[in-house]
Amino acid sequence: MSPTAFKRGIEFDDILHGIRFAVVVEEVGEDPTRYLALGPGTFGDFLEIVILDDSSGPIVIHAMKMRTKYGPLLTEGMNCQ
Repeated sequence: MSPTAFKRGIEFDDILHGIRFAVVVEEVGEDPTRYLALGPGTFGDFLEIVILDDSSGPIVIHAMKMRTKYGPLLTEGMNCQ
């Protein structure tokens, strides 16, 4: 993980939990490829996590509490109507 992943105070275990139990993973950028994962931290608060697909392997570059603008993606990922 990049040191920038912890900039917003999200703990290592919460980031891993959010990735492991992600409800949504979408490609959000190219060159290099970046993915947005939306998943719960260890206490259930949803996180937005950005993962860079680096030539040496994936690296988390950003993690914070999920913003409300991603709510629709979360609902779609859970197949709710």
